[in-house]
Amino acid sequence: MNRVGATCSKDDIAIFQGPTTPLPNGIPTYPVQVMNVCVSGCSVSNIHLSCGWFSSARLINPQLFKRICFDDCLVNNGEALGPGESLSFEYANSFSYPLSVSSVTCGWWFMLPDVYLTWKGCKMCSTTTTNLLLKTSVLNVRDK
Repeated sequence: MNRVGATCSKDDIAIFQGPTTPLPNGIPTYPVQVMNVCVSGCSVSNIHLSCGWFSSARLINPQLFKRICFDDCLVNNGEALGPGESLSFEYANSFSYPLSVSSVTCGWWFMLPDVYLTWKGCKMCSTTTTNLLLKTSVLNVRDK
C-alpha cells in the first residue's frame, strides 16, 4: 500500500467569493467557491466555516452548503474534497457574509490495485460518530 497524501490543515481550504449580477428584484448575489488547495495530495472533509447567521434569498442545495447553527456552516455535507477539487454555490442577500474556515478533518488517500481508500478521522466527535465514520469507510471500500 502506497501513501499518496499527507496531513492537511484548514489553510488547505481556500474560499473565493465576490459580488455578481443581482436577482431581478435587486437583491445582490454572491458566487462562492470552496477549493482544496492542498499540494501534497491530501483530502479534507468535515469542512466547517464561520458564517454568522448566514441566510440566502436564493435556495442553496443543503448537500453543498448549510448553516448548522450560529457561526457554523457545513460544506459538502461533511464529505471529502479531494486534492484540487472544489464546489461552488451562489447566495443572495443584501450584504455578503465573511466566510472563513473554522475546522476541517484531514484524511489521506491510499492507493491499492483498483481500490481507493479514504481514512477519515473524527475531530471533536462522539465515539458513536467515530465508529459510524469508520464503518462507513470500510463499507465504501467493500462496495468498490
